Amino acid sequence: MIVVTHDLRDVLGLADRVVGLADGRVAVDAPPERAVPELSTLGVRVPDAFVTDRDERSGEDADP
Repeated sequence: MIVVTHDLRDVLGLADRVVGLADGRVAVDAPPERAVPELSTLGVRVPDAFVTDRDERSGEDADP
């Protein structure tokens, strides 16, 4: 299934793969855990809940 959206809140936690475009080109193509830091550098707002859940699953502390 392919879902295209500008709102990541409902779909990021369900995704197996995230593809992000910038200036008409693929800028990010990775699993969500690897895509989130790259999306942030492109100005994409990643849902706080996803960042917190990801950090808890990996055993890392969430960024303040």
